[in-house]
Amino acid sequence: MIKKVISIFAIFIISALVFSFLAVNTSQNQSKTMASHSKTPPKVTVLMSTFNRADYLHEAIDSILNQTYKDFEFIIINDGSTDNTD
Repeated sequence: MIKKVISIFAIFIISALVFSFLAVNTSQNQSKTMASHSKTPPKVTVLMSTFNRADYLHEAIDSILNQTYKDFEFIIINDGSTDNTD
């Protein structure tokens, strides 16, 4: 039980670090894009993490892309899947 809790905590920490890294790089890239295109950044960021869920990934992506609200950026994090999650 303790190993499982530690494993879940480790995944949480790694996900937080990846999110922080992506957030910094995304904001830097947005600044460059805005400067060259005079476009404002999206109001919403949608983060989706996945691990060995190739069977459901297409449906999940379609669900996000088919929302009526369109002012968003969409970041998908593959957490080291070993199946066909690409």
